[in-house]
Amino acid sequence: GKFYYTQDINGKEGVKLCTVDVKIKEIKTIFSNQYSRTADKKGKTIIIDHFDNNGGQSSDGVFLNRTFGAIIMDESGKQLQDIKLPKGRYNSNHVLSPDGSKVAYVECTNDISPLAPSFDEYIKIIDVKTGAVKEIVNTSTLKDKGAKIYYTILKTIDKDGKEVEKKVPVRVGISNICWDSTSSALSFTYGDSGAGNIKIDTYIVSLDK
Repeated sequence: GKFYYTQDINGKEGVKLCTVDVKIKEIKTIFSNQYSRTADKKGKTIIIDHFDNNGGQSSDGVFLNRTFGAIIMDESGKQLQDIKLPKGRYNSNHVLSPDGSKVAYVECTNDISPLAPSFDEYIKIIDVKTGAVKEIVNTSTLKDKGAKIYYTILKTIDKDGKEVEKKVPVRVGISNICWDSTSSALSFTYGDSGAGNIKIDTYIVSLDK
């Protein structure tokens, strides 16, 4: 009898999590955080990813000490778990299992620069009831030995204000996490089509107790 949705203000950080009652047309805000972003709901469980700036900006406005995490709540907005990653770690792609008991997400080092060296990503599972986090996939085990490295051209501005071109490797990552209907297995893809001809593999992981 309700729809759940996020609402933001154009140009400003943070979202509100709202509900609208279909019958009485009542709209309520059940959660609001200046630094929250996207949300997912399955069953009676909601997860919303967020970050904390922790002060300290560079001259160009980048927050140097930003840390990431996720808040898990019930359908009324009551907080169940607050998952905080250590500094230097980044999480994305939070996907709740169909029964709302587990959350799968991708974690990696917090370095989004395309000039950064190749990095490993991890799929981790959060137990909604206990807050326990378990790593189930490390991309270092998925990489083929001797696999060809593909490159792309990145245009940057040097210290003299001139445009320069640099040849950088295409970074390969995890995407498309999907749970099965029993919440006991998930699939994901690993690869990148950015270079046009990198292969993309699909993996299935069955979870034990």
